[in-house]
Amino acid sequence: MAFHITTQINKLKMGENKTPMSSATRKKRQYSEEYLKFGLIPAFHDARLPFCLLCQQCLNNESMKPGRLEAHLKAKHKDQINSSLNYFQILKKNYEKRTTIKSLFTVHNVNINRTLEASNQISLLIAKSGKNHSIGE
Repeated sequence: MAFHITTQINKLKMGENKTPMSSATRKKRQYSEEYLKFGLIPAFHDARLPFCLLCQQCLNNESMKPGRLEAHLKAKHKDQINSSLNYFQILKKNYEKRTTIKSLFTVHNVNINRTLEASNQISLLIAKSGKNHSIGE
């Protein structure tokens, strides 16, 4: 038993361990701009992952190979196989212009800030004039 343990330790030291690659050492593929020809853009939450413009689905890192991306297009979007790059660029622009919840709240906050700033300026003018505060109503 002790011989077996020391043999395993020696193999580990020499790098002879034949275990499969762990998930930490796996190659992470990066999104490439040429994937747009398959209708894919970088995902909004993780730019390394592809996001399909046609089915609005985020694909995993395993499917980052161009062959698998093309297989996704053929399997799920048969009618878009012969679409031009220009078509996917238009889809990308439309997707980026879409209204999101965050953009709705951002516009609303800007309007509230402008209104609040105007109200503060009016209050300051009333206070500087030294007149009764009910004059502003």
